[in-house]
Amino acid sequence: MTQAPVTSPGLLANLIARVILAFLGMLLCWVPLRLLVRNGEFAAVVLIVDVTIMNVFTILNSLIWRDDNWDTWWDGTGLCDVEVYLAGPLQTIYAASIFTVMYHLAQQIKVTGAGRDRSLQTRRIHIQAAIIFPVPVIQLAFTYFDLAQRYIVGTLIGCSAVYDTSWPKTLVYDTPPAVFAVLSVPYASECSNFISMTINSLS
Repeated sequence: MTQAPVTSPGLLANLIARVILAFLGMLLCWVPLRLLVRNGEFAAVVLIVDVTIMNVFTILNSLIWRDDNWDTWWDGTGLCDVEVYLAGPLQTIYAASIFTVMYHLAQQIKVTGAGRDRSLQTRRIHIQAAIIFPVPVIQLAFTYFDLAQRYIVGTLIGCSAVYDTSWPKTLVYDTPPAVFAVLSVPYASECSNFISMTINSLS
């Protein structure tokens, strides 16, 4: 009986694409990150840092578990224990940061230049942090109680959390990103309308 191949052209292409695109995504964020830090754009900085962390995990997982040769796989002790706790919060931070960025842009359209005042900028950062981080902190703490098993490991995907099927899992992990995404829509629409009006006025 012949043994199934541990890799394939498709798997190799998937690996190369994951690593190159994740690295390219981090590289392209470097200049915007420096500008955003300099201008005190807290929510946008958090968004880029969050995406960077997820891309680092993508690269690590793809390189460590790059084929189907399960007999030689590392069991993921340590790295996977960290990743399963961060996976849910990172997804929520991503959605919450986008909502906060959209909200801030919509406010800036209404009140141009207000963000230059130091006290207003500090207050805005506190408000944005209060929007972005509470739910991920709750998710982080809740992970210990909701994991059905320590973790699982898959080819290229690497570490994955295995949650139970209870309703608190849906409420704590699945609902918040969707809520933030829905709440972002009216602010994104407001910004889009403003841009369209500005372009039309210039044409």
